[in-house]
Formats: sequence, structure tokens, C-alpha cells
Amino acid sequence: MDSDMIKLCKERLEKKIKKQKADLIRKEVEHHRSIMTPLYEKRNEVIKTIPNFWLTVFLNNKTLSKQLNNTDKKIFEFLSSIEVDKFEAGHSIDFVFQTNDYFSNTNLKKTFTYNEDGELVSINSTKIDWKPNKGIPDKIDHNNEGLSTSNLSFFHWFYSTMEKDELIFEDKIAGIIKDEVFPDALKFLDDDHNNLEGEGPSEERNY
Repeated sequence: MDSDMIKLCKERLEKKIKKQKADLIRKEVEHHRSIMTPLYEKRNEVIKTIPNFWLTVFLNNKTLSKQLNNTDKKIFEFLSSIEVDKFEAGHSIDFVFQTNDYFSNTNLKKTFTYNEDGELVSINSTKIDWKPNKGIPDKIDHNNEGLSTSNLSFFHWFYSTMEKDELIFEDKIAGIIKDEVFPDALKFLDDDHNNLEGEGPSEERNY
């Protein structure tokens, strides 16, 4: 068998494997959605009866609590639900807000898309329609050493970027929400949960 034929066979095999892998992922996502969606809907009914549920959950997560400044905490009082949707090429995180004095959006959604090799290739976010005198800077100046962390906002997370130095932050926060906070949100209602996440040096804010 000559080299061209070997190359062709290899390409066909790789294509077949990728297709089978994609089919498997799709089936797993559909199966997971069919089981979990009804459970999350029932959980949402419980969440609606608990004041400031998602604010409490974020504050009781060791990492996420460091991302909220005082204004963010006030805004989170209007956060009615968080929805995570996993699909074949990635996932999205949707924050649903009640009418508030800070922005006109009712939904703020961030979508992460990956290629076949599992590499993050795009980040898309809802544009925040801030009300007059309520907005935050579009960009964070990482070189501004005089910038107080108390002025930084969790809502910077919704400003899409594919800059290499910020992808780690994007993945870390999205991963915590998607894999820890959203699936087990009720566990984070307990103040002791924060203490159980581990002792050690306090982490710096991820901005």
C-alpha cells in the first residue's frame, strides 16, 4: 500500500471516529437533558420561595464570592434564575433578572463554543444595556496597579474576549458555575459550605 493510500485510509478513519464521537456526545447531552430538565424545573419552584437565593449561593462559594463588589451584590438581588445549557459544541450560561435600576436586559447569556479537539474557539455574550450612570468600563486595564479590586465587577465577565490572558479566567468562572454551583446550588445555601471548600491562602481576585 503506497503512502497516498495510507494517508487516505487514515483520513477516512479519523473522520469516522470524529463522527462517532460527535454522535455519542449528542446522545449523552440529550439523555442528560431529558433526565435533569424536569428536576431543575422542580428545583426552580423551590428557589423562587427563597429570598436572594443566587446571591447567597455566590457568596457561599469561595471563588465566586470574590468576584462580587457591593454594587454587584445589589444587582444580584434581582437575579431570579440561572440556566445552564450543554450542547454538542459547548455550553451556555443564562442569567435571568427581574426588572431593576441597573440595566434593561432581562437575560444575560454567555456562550462558549469548542472545536473537535476541545479547544475554546469562541465566546459570545449578551450586550449589557446599562441604564444612565450605571455602566462599567468595557475593558479592564490589567496594568493599572492603582485600580482597587473593590471597583471591579463580576459583570466584566459578560464582556466577550478571546485574548489569551483572559481565557483562563473565562474558563474558570464558567466551569465553577456550570459544574459546581448550578448542579448543586442548594448545597451552597449553607454558610458552612464555604469553610468546607478547603483551608489555605486566600485566592486573589481573578481579574
